[in-house]
Amino acid sequence: MKYEGIQLVVGLALTDPGFFGTFMSDRPRALAHLSLSEEEAGVLLRLPGRDLQDVSRRADRWIDRHTPPVKTAIAAGVHDWL
Repeated sequence: MKYEGIQLVVGLALTDPGFFGTFMSDRPRALAHLSLSEEEAGVLLRLPGRDLQDVSRRADRWIDRHTPPVKTAIAAGVHDWL
């Protein structure tokens, strides 16, 4: 799956109140020790949000827009694979 780093940060913010507080008040410091791609870090630094639910929703929408659909036999139809 693409953009695991973004999902990791949202999950960490959900489970670690200290990380969440730092993420909402000082994102560069919160992300400094994580292994994120440049793209992931850039998205998380720019992503607006008033609270964790808002940030999570926006991150999910960003991932959906930037991940191409997966073509499988079921999604594409069996005839596409023959």
